[in-house]
Amino acid sequence: STLFNYPNPFNSGTYIVYYGTQSNYPVRVRIFDINGRLVSELEGTGGAVGDVYWTGRDTFGRAVSSGVYFYILDNGPFKSTNKMLLLK
Repeated sequence: STLFNYPNPFNSGTYIVYYGTQSNYPVRVRIFDINGRLVSELEGTGGAVGDVYWTGRDTFGRAVSSGVYFYILDNGPFKSTNKMLLLK
């Protein structure tokens, strides 16, 4: 599967786009800070192509600080990782 986000760097939000995923498995995107702490978790739609939108907020709705964040797509047996930069 292929995974990227745009815009990158971003300010108020970014689309995390995936394709080549398996439609018979759910799509989950987890976002981590530079220290490896889970910041947010997003659910995507199953299918070969899709996207999720991250608002730059954590699971409690708080705005996160500027910096590098890593995101991992989990789609059954497939995983893919990439990084993004939040600039305020």
